Order: sequence, then C-alpha cells, then structure tokens
Amino acid sequence: MVLAAVDIGNSIERAFEVFFAWLPALVGALVILVIGYIVARVVGKIVGRVLQRAGLDRALLSGQVGTFVQKVTSSPSKLVGTLAFWFILLGTISLAVSVLGSNALTNFVAAVYAYLPNVLAALLIFLVASVISAGIATLVTR
Repeated sequence: MVLAAVDIGNSIERAFEVFFAWLPALVGALVILVIGYIVARVVGKIVGRVLQRAGLDRALLSGQVGTFVQKVTSSPSKLVGTLAFWFILLGTISLAVSVLGSNALTNFVAAVYAYLPNVLAALLIFLVASVISAGIATLVTR
C-alpha cells in the first residue's frame, strides 16, 4: 500500500514537471497567436480599403461580369482583404504549432495546408467559369 502511494506521488510529481516544462512553449504559442491575429486583422482591413479606394469594386461590379461577381460577393475588395487575413492567420497558426512542438498538431496543420491548393483551384475554376459564361451571355444577347 505504501509503495502504491509512492508511485502515485512520483507520477504526480512527474506530471507537474512535464507540464511546467511545456508551459513556456504554450505561453509563447499563445503570444504568437494573439500578435498574429492582430497583424492579420490590420493587414486584412488595409488590403480591403486600399483595393476599394483603387476602384476594384467599381471595376468588377460593372458590366455583364458584374452580375456574376455580385452573386459571389457584394464587395470584391473586402473578399480579398478577408483572404489576406486568413492567409496571414494560417501562417501564424503554423508558427504557433511549431513552437508547441506537438507532432500531431504539426501533422494536422500540414494536412490543412495540403488541402488548400484544392480550395484555391476550385475558386479559380468558379471565377473562370463565371467570366466565360458572362462572355457567352454577352455574345448571345448581341
């Protein structure tokens, strides 16, 4: 009975040692996430505002193509700003996960990054199909 209590005490002591050794990495990852989130928000808003002032919304929403673009988004500049936000935030998450040093989390983030080209290809196919259909619609109406 005494031996079991000593083993439990040693296990609890070891758990605290491992936890407190891992705590600085956890705090570092949280700091990286908070700073990265703030930077991503600021950059996303700046990109959206710059593109809106440059006339991206006006250019993409006018004409025959504009009706197809409006089906996707009412503000293309905000959409690009949101994409910039997520791009930076995903990079931040990757950095924070690498600071933690967890193989399972690193593999998960790698799997998400491996899937992103499929999402971008689907978005590109949708945009190209919209432009082609707008061109065909213009030819048919003439």
